Amino acid sequence: HEMVHLMLPNVDRGRQGWVSEGLATYVEAAARLSAGKLHRNAFWLHLNRGLAGATGAAAEGGLDATSGSKQAYWSGALFWLLADIQIRQETGMRRSLVDGLRGIQTAGGCVSEHWDVKNVMSTADRATGVGVLTALHAKMRGAPVRDNVGELLGRLGVRIQGDAVSYDDAAPLAAVRRSMEAAGLQFTSRD
Repeated sequence: HEMVHLMLPNVDRGRQGWVSEGLATYVEAAARLSAGKLHRNAFWLHLNRGLAGATGAAAEGGLDATSGSKQAYWSGALFWLLADIQIRQETGMRRSLVDGLRGIQTAGGCVSEHWDVKNVMSTADRATGVGVLTALHAKMRGAPVRDNVGELLGRLGVRIQGDAVSYDDAAPLAAVRRSMEAAGLQFTSRD
């Protein structure tokens, strides 16, 4: 979690702490999944439990109005999860959030730099070749966070009942889920 903070430029921590904390929350779990340190069932259970609070009353003012630390972490994680899903969809699984993060690194982004959140999003978008992050940020920054996590996971083909997880490979976004589980967020070079 803390290592992820090193790879992202500092943004306004007051109104936009969700950018950094949300990214670290999502990437930590996804990277552990990629490394084989977290079973896929545990990954989806973790996201389901954490994200359940991301769409509550505390997110009524949108991402930039999140105040509590849990809200900033998990509303931000929801943003980055949605971005990863949409990037994979729009690129036919050829790109993911990792490509956007690599683009930020290539442009000199790191914790010692201060960037406007719009620069973070547009830099990542250029690297992925799609405008997902900029559009999603515009949609979620000031509007209530209303995504139903159960419905989102259902579209990915993840069914959770208690601690039991099952998978539906006929779900609309099952191919995206399989891409996420297979490749996850690997930060090693593809070459």
